[in-house]
Amino acid sequence: LYTGTTNQPEVANSDPVKAERSRYFDVGVDQKVGEHLSLSADAYYKHIDNLLDEGQFGQALILSPFNYAQGFARGLELSARYSDDHWAAYANLAHQKAMGKNIVSSQSLFGADELSYIADHYVYLDHDQTYTASLGASYRFGADQVSGDLIYGSGLRRTPEGGAPNSAALPHYTVVNAAYSHTWKCGDGNDVVGRIAVLNLFDEKYLLRDGTGVGVGAPQYGTRRSLYVSMTTHF
Repeated sequence: LYTGTTNQPEVANSDPVKAERSRYFDVGVDQKVGEHLSLSADAYYKHIDNLLDEGQFGQALILSPFNYAQGFARGLELSARYSDDHWAAYANLAHQKAMGKNIVSSQSLFGADELSYIADHYVYLDHDQTYTASLGASYRFGADQVSGDLIYGSGLRRTPEGGAPNSAALPHYTVVNAAYSHTWKCGDGNDVVGRIAVLNLFDEKYLLRDGTGVGVGAPQYGTRRSLYVSMTTHF
């Protein structure tokens, strides 16, 4: 439809999107240490044929699917959980690697040089993030509870100028959240919970995408500081 126009694609052919097929292996262990602490570890590997991915091609937030002929995802997740009468806490750490090779559908959405490189090389998927960590704690006293949590990301993938597709990562980011809640006991047995939460407490400014990379057409930023007030009840 766009042949002979300024929107004519660099690559003329565009094979149909294929169904993904995968083989998934997972092994884990969970150990209770004493009365209040639990530790766990989980490792996984996923071998994928016709790896299905989605990309934003252009400025509009419309996602288009495409396939890599081969791909894999592997990782390790570690976690710890603690709870007693007043305190609850958790910590998680994840390491992952996800890559694909040879784009075999929707080729007209890509540039010829990009397709040629990916045909012979594994590249990181755009949603690959090498390290992700989270931790949080809460303290309950009577009908009140205060809590906080932290999320750390090492940064999603990007394509450096003159470099291979998705061969670099965006800067790491850390987001801190905090909340306070109060529970009112009602005579009919139903509880009413009021909650005030502040997301991104320190107003961290960070990029999720910078507009480069495979299937990434526009920059996207993380949510700025936000305040939420809610009331919930159960009947």
